[in-house]
Amino acid sequence: MDIHLSDVSIDTLFLPIPIDKMEETIDGSPLSPEDKDIVRRNAEAQLKAECFDAALTLNCGSLIIALIKANEKRPLFPWRNVCGGLFDILKKYRIASLAVDATLLSPEQCSALTDGLILSEYNFKGASENAVKHSLSFLNASEEQQVLIEKARVQAEAANGARRVADSPANQMSPEIIALEAEKLVAGTNLKLTILDEAEMSKLGFGALLSVSQGSANEARLVCLEHHHPEAQKTIAMVGKGLTFDAGGVSLKPAKGMCEMKYDKSGGAAVLNAMKAITELNPKINVIGVIPASENVTGANAIKPGDVVTAYNGKTVEIINTDAEGRLILCDALAWTVDKFKPDAIVNIATLTGAVIRSLGRGIAAVAGNSDDVCASLIEAGSEVDERLWQMPILDVHEELLETDFADLANVVDSGEASLINGSVFLQQFVGDTPWAAIDIGGTAWRHRGADYIKGNGASGFGCRLLSQWAINASNS
Repeated sequence: MDIHLSDVSIDTLFLPIPIDKMEETIDGSPLSPEDKDIVRRNAEAQLKAECFDAALTLNCGSLIIALIKANEKRPLFPWRNVCGGLFDILKKYRIASLAVDATLLSPEQCSALTDGLILSEYNFKGASENAVKHSLSFLNASEEQQVLIEKARVQAEAANGARRVADSPANQMSPEIIALEAEKLVAGTNLKLTILDEAEMSKLGFGALLSVSQGSANEARLVCLEHHHPEAQKTIAMVGKGLTFDAGGVSLKPAKGMCEMKYDKSGGAAVLNAMKAITELNPKINVIGVIPASENVTGANAIKPGDVVTAYNGKTVEIINTDAEGRLILCDALAWTVDKFKPDAIVNIATLTGAVIRSLGRGIAAVAGNSDDVCASLIEAGSEVDERLWQMPILDVHEELLETDFADLANVVDSGEASLINGSVFLQQFVGDTPWAAIDIGGTAWRHRGADYIKGNGASGFGCRLLSQWAINASNS
């Protein structure tokens, strides 16, 4: 979707009307007195029928109105959410150009409408040949509004890029292709790219990561992108799980629903495209984005339950279940990133557990870490872009669950205790004293619920906008 910041030829005017400021908004709109009466009657009818948020009405082919119900805890969510229904109207009536008078909106509301519409437009199969190309114009936008509109555009387009990577089937998005995607992404930018193949990782001691890929014909890759700013005073890092397909390995998953295990690369997709947004927005901070990309299938050389591997930091790990593989590729990537870049804070994002769905559902992701400050900063960034997180505890009693007689730690708790948190407990062993947090998007990466602007059951891009916002906020703190 094209976003314009000046007067252009438009088909339709969009008038979002906050219910608590209905008269004020209608009176201040650039409409004739007769049109204002039509809008007022229509809005009152919607209010009487309790049609809020995405309840939209087309009037005379030239005006779309929407009532926006206030949400004190999530003030911008209704402005994003209305875009799901708004985009359906644009498609139904083949409206090419839509305009909104920015003088009626705050900068943040302009931002929410921008990313809400861009996210609503995403379709993995692309637009049909006869589809109308839509555009949104903000009339009379102030400089502050223009800045936030542009930021929202960049972040939303990056999130749609993450959705495309996550939605891609494993045979079209292998670890090697993930690396090629990174090469295309950095072209023409100031991002620095490093790609490690299996031979290079073996020399460095990536024993945990390589144990996952050894059953697959597709070799693993480690993708590292670096954003540097000359005025930066700190460095942060983000590591995203890039499991291009997860059959579970020898601990084979059930056949039902296995086709959705292409979404195990959603964390890596989020980091890859967050780095794209970050280089475009150019915050005054150094940001390292790392994607360990691998495939977890069974084969003659596959890792087996009971095997012991040595991770990058020298810790030995007993493989209790080969389907707890995400933490194995992440632990080496985390330890390497901490060792090489010594960041001031580091975050990993992954479809880490299925337990997060049972605990938090499909609208909220979990976060845990060794630093309440890092967790709080991620929760704050998520609230700004409506990607919500809920903090879980990591306590000493949880660490004891990973003890084993045959290695420094086990890759999973065999009893199933604390299943939501033990993946994060495991990963904590590989970051040392670096402030760190883990985001579990196992419930939100696809089949996302609770947001009308995320359509269908495919990838949501969850985490991409959150991570880029986290970097922006960190650069300003």
